[in-house]
Amino acid sequence: ISPAPVGVQAIITAAQISDLNVFYNSTGGPLWTVKTNWGDQGAGVCNWYGVKCTGGNYMTGLDLVNNNLYGTLSRFTLFTDMQYANLSRNNLYGTIPSGMFSIFNFQTINLSYNNLNGSIPSIT
Repeated sequence: ISPAPVGVQAIITAAQISDLNVFYNSTGGPLWTVKTNWGDQGAGVCNWYGVKCTGGNYMTGLDLVNNNLYGTLSRFTLFTDMQYANLSRNNLYGTIPSGMFSIFNFQTINLSYNNLNGSIPSIT
């Protein structure tokens, strides 16, 4: 899986873009180590740093390892094609949102080396 070519628009709705912007703001996006194109809809979501898309331009992953994310996890309730997320080695805190694993086609999620607490939600 690799980013879409520059200028290729993802098949992502306005509501999904809104979810990504909530995630960006709730995790200190302006202070991320790398934040290339985040919030720039003209660049296409598949060209936002760490966003991974299929050749068909569906968002399937988020890879923001060691990128100075600081804050709480928000739920990506609208990304049913998402297969993996690697948010390890950041400063995420709080709990993992309930239902987070049941809404995705997750194959892998890595939240290690953060400051999360509470129980891990059911995987269904």
